[in-house]
Amino acid sequence: MRSSRAMSAVILLGWLGLTATSSAFPELNAALNADKSAVVVTGSNTADHAYQCLITARISVTGQRAFAPLSCTFNLPANIAEKQFCQKDGTGPGSLAKVEGVRSTCVPR
Repeated sequence: MRSSRAMSAVILLGWLGLTATSSAFPELNAALNADKSAVVVTGSNTADHAYQCLITARISVTGQRAFAPLSCTFNLPANIAEKQFCQKDGTGPGSLAKVEGVRSTCVPR
């Protein structure tokens, strides 16, 4: 009979093996558009299952010291090429300076 420590190691190695052979995790991005008038959230998913995702970031507004928050929750379908899911508009061309502190998480649906 195996010890509980040995069983834990076997279970962990089995899980790591499944993870290593499973599909890639979704790719998410939050970036300024070409004229810096909006932040666009895009995502892609090559996996055979869908996810629910949340992406957050801080947006620097031109001429201001404060940040504008970005928070976007969306469903990411299975086997989808890059697609736009959210957009946060500024006040016009050049109104946004940069996107910082981008964090994202996705959970299977």
